[in-house]
Amino acid sequence: MVIGCSTDQATAPHSDDRQSVAYVAGAKEVYGLLNVASRFEYVPLTCGHQATSPEIDAAWQKFFSQWLLGIQ
Repeated sequence: MVIGCSTDQATAPHSDDRQSVAYVAGAKEVYGLLNVASRFEYVPLTCGHQATSPEIDAAWQKFFSQWLLGIQ
């Protein structure tokens, strides 16, 4: 799982950064308990809430290549 969250109010005035930090910590803990911590990545962003951007594209492309295509 890749989670991206805008970390500044300028690009995401509607952002719930404090709540997002708790969600990220909870997800990270669960992935650790399942012994798959390497399958979780948090990417702090400054480009607002978008599905794609130069800041997050490399992270989701790496995730898909590694976990769906099996490319290391």
